[in-house]
Amino acid sequence: MKKFLILLVCVMFTACLNQTAFSAEETVIVISYAGDVKVVPAGQVKPLACRPGMLLSEGTRIITGEESYVEIAFDKPRSNILKVKENSEVVLKFNDSDKVELIDGKVFVLLRDLKRGSAFRVRTPCAVCGARGTGWGVITDSKITDVAVFEAKVFVRGLKKDGSAMDEEYWIEKGFERKVKKFESPGELLKVSDERLAEMEAEFGLDAGKKKSRENKFKGFGKNNTMREEQMESILERKDDARLDKMREKRSSGGKR
Repeated sequence: MKKFLILLVCVMFTACLNQTAFSAEETVIVISYAGDVKVVPAGQVKPLACRPGMLLSEGTRIITGEESYVEIAFDKPRSNILKVKENSEVVLKFNDSDKVELIDGKVFVLLRDLKRGSAFRVRTPCAVCGARGTGWGVITDSKITDVAVFEAKVFVRGLKKDGSAMDEEYWIEKGFERKVKKFESPGELLKVSDERLAEMEAEFGLDAGKKKSRENKFKGFGKNNTMREEQMESILERKDDARLDKMREKRSSGGKR
């Protein structure tokens, strides 16, 4: 199946949360973080310290401080990644295609491999926007949402006063954006600057040089017998995957060992 690159940026202030049951099919795991990152499980008040390899369930709240970020993967192969930027607050959702509820701050999403027929949606106070195997981005506050596209095209819908999505979908092609005011339909298409597009790509190191480096990973050891970063990452991923399988097996057996 053809793979797509997807970038998402979101900034939000105040939103309503709809709690749903955790799906055993969801695998959401912390990949990396820096600075002050707090993880608050659903139904709890006391935050946990963030750590790589940490499993996240539905309803988990993530809070980042100054000069901080956290990257999490929404699938076991780590193809679909959410990057929560500094001074942000996010709640994870597993409600059909809804994956993220942003309370405050900024988020980037990189989606490489959505399953055919599936979608990845983000809900803001003004709109519901998402991708069906395409590339997109969002910036928003409590009164206006800016949906910008960085690869292929995305759809966006305005929200009614009762919180439900409007019927009509508006499409946005790569390099363009639409602004959505609260309780209104999406506005006209606007051109996104090349500088802004480059900034979004830089969040995941998507410049030509790093792309080539990722495609040509080396094995073995580097100079001074130091293990290459790519190999270390592969080893850590295998360890995470083994631990994930064990935890899922334990969960499916009702916690009995």
